[in-house]
Amino acid sequence: MLRGAFVGFGNVAANGHAPGWRARDDVKIVAATDAAASRRAAFLKAVPDGLWHETVEDLLAGEELDFMDICAPPGSHAALIERALAAGLHVLSEKPLVTRVEDAKPLAEAAARMGRVLHTVHNWLEAPICRRISDLINEGAIGEVRSVRWRTLRTQPAIAVSADGVANWRVDPALAGGGILFDHGWHALYCVMRWAGAPVSVAAKLETRRFHEHPLEDTASVDLTTAAGVSKVFLTWAADERSNTIEIDGEEVSAMDLRTRAQRIALVAQESELLFPLKVWEYVLQGRYPYGRRLRFETAEDCLMAGNALAQVGADALRDRWMDQLSGGEKQRVILARAMAQQPSLLLLDEPTQHLDIGGKVELLRRLRKLADENRYTVIVVTHELNLAAEFSDRIALLHKGKCLSIGSPDEVYQPEVLEQVFDAPLEVEMRSTGRPRVLLRGVRE
Repeated sequence: MLRGAFVGFGNVAANGHAPGWRARDDVKIVAATDAAASRRAAFLKAVPDGLWHETVEDLLAGEELDFMDICAPPGSHAALIERALAAGLHVLSEKPLVTRVEDAKPLAEAAARMGRVLHTVHNWLEAPICRRISDLINEGAIGEVRSVRWRTLRTQPAIAVSADGVANWRVDPALAGGGILFDHGWHALYCVMRWAGAPVSVAAKLETRRFHEHPLEDTASVDLTTAAGVSKVFLTWAADERSNTIEIDGEEVSAMDLRTRAQRIALVAQESELLFPLKVWEYVLQGRYPYGRRLRFETAEDCLMAGNALAQVGADALRDRWMDQLSGGEKQRVILARAMAQQPSLLLLDEPTQHLDIGGKVELLRRLRKLADENRYTVIVVTHELNLAAEFSDRIALLHKGKCLSIGSPDEVYQPEVLEQVFDAPLEVEMRSTGRPRVLLRGVRE
């Protein structure tokens, strides 16, 4: 049973977070604190057996906790997260996680160093319309996502549900961090990034169109350039109506011309033969071929994309090395970087781990998993590594003699009788505590 406490118990905590925690049987909220003492009654009504503390210091000193749920104004998040991590606690924080870029990296490093989870809310992805969009994209009904257009229209600034002695912090830049971009934009940006992928560049324009009495923007326009195209987010508190609009542009792969297909789909083959000596930088730049014309020099954008690709696979230090002087693991990372320089939506890899030792295999698959999670690449790997596939894959298609025998999550596909038919060996499957299956060879010494 995990024991947690709230820091901040306003409307979002009382009507959003608290009911969610109550629905779980492995979590118990035991305490809370808030700068507004008037919220004590609301907390004790929601958690009758909980304890109220006057300060964060009292809460940390007086409770044995596993996690902290921060529902305080954004301007206080960084300091509260730092204190929670220093106390050895996991942290769930309301949006935005922090209000300054320079606070984000040290907190992420502290969480990694302490071995603690630091996460912020992505709740709009669970809204019915957003969940439906995610389903349609995952089902392939929209095709490859080219761009997203998001419009949030409101007629006034957001209003924080007040308590006695508490002003509307949402229009105070010291507490809110910013205007509509910080308030509504957080939701729009993580949704767009989930559907269209991580941006390679961002451009934004902030305006105050109507509410000049507040020292922050009431309108924001954001362009996010991703591997697939340009997505646009428009947010305003200065509209004449209240509405939300989301439009997705997709494209069927079969309808793409050859150049577009070469840009969208990248292949890492089993063997990548070097026909003539090349340095790593020159090799990775080959991935930019689908974006140019023959007999041309690389552009500044080509160099930027090639540099980003090397950095993503942790091979930036190799850029001046000769390809034939690399180890097997280094070479595989560079080959992957060349594929990523194409800015693909779909990354295909044929037996990418076959020449690597176990450490190299795990490192490569971890990088592929991270690319899929953070950049919304679709990654398809052909492999005979049953246990590594089970560890890193969302879905597995089990192929035999040109036919697909089974497709689904690893625990659904890994049935002993089916695996034995495919691999012609006595096998058994055990479920690990992580929920991932592990395949063992049965009766080897019998």
